[in-house]
Amino acid sequence: MFYLDLIFVVACFVGILVIATCRTSTYVWALLLSSYGLISIITASTVLHKFIFVASILSAIVFIFFTIPSVSRFVFARPIFRKIQKQTAHISSLEKQALSAGNAGLEVGFFEGRPDWETLRKLPRINLTEAESDYINGPINDFCNLTNDWEIRQSKHIPKEIWDFAQSHSFSGLRVKKEWGGKEFSFQAQSLILNKVASHSVDASILIELPTSLYPDEIISEYGTKKQKSYYLPRLAQGKEVVSFAVTSIQGSDVGGMKDKGVITYGLHEGEEVLGVRLTFNKRYITFAPKASLFVLAFSITDPKKLLGSETDLGITLALIPASHPGIKAEKRHFPNGLAFPFGPIEGDDVFIPLEWIIGGKDGIGWGWKMIMQCLFVGRCLALPSISVGSIKTAFLSTTAYAQVRRQFGLPIITFEGVRESVVKLAEITYLADSARLVAASLVDSQYRSLAVSSLMKYRITEFARQAVNHALDVHGGRAMCDGPSNYLLSAYNAVPIGVTVEGANIVSRSVITFAQGMLQSHPYLRQEIESNETGDMKKFEKALYGHIQLIYANGSRSLLHSITLGYFAHAPQGVPRQVRRWYQLLSRYTSSFAFISDITAISMGTQLKKKQRLGGRLADILSELYILASVLKRYEDDGFPAKDYPLVELCMRNGLSRIENLFITATKNYPNIFMRGLLKTLIFPIGSWRITASDKLGEEVVQAVSAPGETRDRLVNHVFISTNPENPIARLEIALKNAVDAEPIYKKIRAATRAGHLKKSANQTEVALQLNIISKEEAGIVSLAEKSAAKALAADSFVQSVYSRE
Repeated sequence: MFYLDLIFVVACFVGILVIATCRTSTYVWALLLSSYGLISIITASTVLHKFIFVASILSAIVFIFFTIPSVSRFVFARPIFRKIQKQTAHISSLEKQALSAGNAGLEVGFFEGRPDWETLRKLPRINLTEAESDYINGPINDFCNLTNDWEIRQSKHIPKEIWDFAQSHSFSGLRVKKEWGGKEFSFQAQSLILNKVASHSVDASILIELPTSLYPDEIISEYGTKKQKSYYLPRLAQGKEVVSFAVTSIQGSDVGGMKDKGVITYGLHEGEEVLGVRLTFNKRYITFAPKASLFVLAFSITDPKKLLGSETDLGITLALIPASHPGIKAEKRHFPNGLAFPFGPIEGDDVFIPLEWIIGGKDGIGWGWKMIMQCLFVGRCLALPSISVGSIKTAFLSTTAYAQVRRQFGLPIITFEGVRESVVKLAEITYLADSARLVAASLVDSQYRSLAVSSLMKYRITEFARQAVNHALDVHGGRAMCDGPSNYLLSAYNAVPIGVTVEGANIVSRSVITFAQGMLQSHPYLRQEIESNETGDMKKFEKALYGHIQLIYANGSRSLLHSITLGYFAHAPQGVPRQVRRWYQLLSRYTSSFAFISDITAISMGTQLKKKQRLGGRLADILSELYILASVLKRYEDDGFPAKDYPLVELCMRNGLSRIENLFITATKNYPNIFMRGLLKTLIFPIGSWRITASDKLGEEVVQAVSAPGETRDRLVNHVFISTNPENPIARLEIALKNAVDAEPIYKKIRAATRAGHLKKSANQTEVALQLNIISKEEAGIVSLAEKSAAKALAADSFVQSVYSRE
């Protein structure tokens, strides 16, 4: 009898769990619980059965009451509605503009607890047009060959011929529509262009990055007046303007507290008195400011005399102002961590501009923040990550080559476990970052403009660049410390803090924007609840609230069920290899837990969510891991599931899932609400955590796949610029790598002879080995060539002291 009772209880529990995962209505719940009660009373033979009967019937009655709209509204929805109304914090006007500047995409499935794997898999893979391929292999290659990164770094100045080349090849027109004379390249093509140029010179890549990310063509096309479109868009397409986007005030990036002011008033313009804006502003950290011919200026505008209407505070606004306009001061420059691209402050006092210079004219007043966010999206989602990926690939490419070419104690340093560990981490970072970039570019080309994805891309990929460059420096040692024409890592190293800081500092992007604001844009119910509460729409609020509740208990149930069953019943796509399907299942399992903890956080934290930045940062990290690991699987499929790449995919997935578990553990352990802390631990890890990081054995497989020229390494460094000039430092290193790989079997033969006592260690061991017929003359020539090319590739730059002495 005991066993029958146990089976019945388990059946009840499983039934409730399964039904809950389906987001069933209150009617179904009432029917299910009534059935349990009926079965319990019919078979009532123990106290347990009677208890189940009472509990089921009472629960069913509660659900029945909830099916009556007037009752549920009075008992449940209206009290919650009133409680939220008492809270002072709502979605601000600036936040609403930011949210409306984009749309939700792939991350919606993560917040819903059921990722849309089919949408992910259907995203277009790299498919460049003939014009895009020709441009990348033609002008972009020529641009890289023209650019001498050392000379730029040394002079802190980008030469005129490079600016002229950029203008003559319409670098500023890559994204301008063809109807205005632009190239209208896909975002995938723009991303690969930035990737390639940044792999050679970060400074040079900025000449393409700013037009790609913060160029005003998109907002002029969408919001500009007819006159602004017809004048500026052709000029942007032809490279006739050097545009600088001036947003950051000397007080910082707090747009709500912007001190740069514009006042609506009358003034003189071209000899006539017209209605316009009198500006006072002081900006800093403005890219291209010292070189600009046109500024896109952000300022807060007021109308104290009510010349435009009844409102006095009109909000953030953007205007197009020629750099030659009287009162504009942009003569000074900053030196951003040793890089040479133009960067500096801009200020103006009592500068008058006509209303027609505001983007959109009179109708564009107050919409500046939406325009800024629309521009920032591409910079955060693609431009900065693409530059970072270029630096990451250079770090990986050069380090794998250097570790094969550099020899210590008679062995290439790639044989040392410490070096191999760094190579494994570099390979993982490169695959993760490039996969995320590929999917982000496809999302943007598919018209998705996600706040969460753009923010997580910005902070995670720039952080990846920081890690990658540091690993590369660790392996290169003193070779990477000495600046000069042969140092291919220093520019990337100097650029890392800039990528981490600009267009939304990583601390803010991680702790506030990615999760808190991303959830507002992407969650299926949260924004509806807040906005309907603000407008007093009880019916809309009630509908969203009940949908939200269903979502919470569905994801809580899925989290518990998938944790107990180790994710084997979680959602995964069909038509993929078995081992890949398993990774999809595990991502689905953790997605349910992420959606559950996100909703619990939104409810329990309420208006305090943005202040709980440690928690928000951890949840942002989980979201970013889910997105990046999903990108890995998408990229692996796009590559055709190559078996040689699978160890690298497995490495990324194992380590990524382990990081996700650790983040969940840390988040639940430190959860502010004690009651919720226990609930989260129970439903996310009812049987404890069990994922472990990738093994050393798997790491060894990865090293074998990436440490020498081959298919996997080639796929990892696609679209890196490698010069055909043998004097280029990366080209020298690649030549030395090939020679080192050819020579290694011969070195092994010499080492074997040494161990056997046939050959003594000496400085001229190769010559002695040849004399003793241990190796052939041809083999000695291969070793000699390897040593000569290695000496050339590994040489550190040095200079005559008098050239740089100040004495």
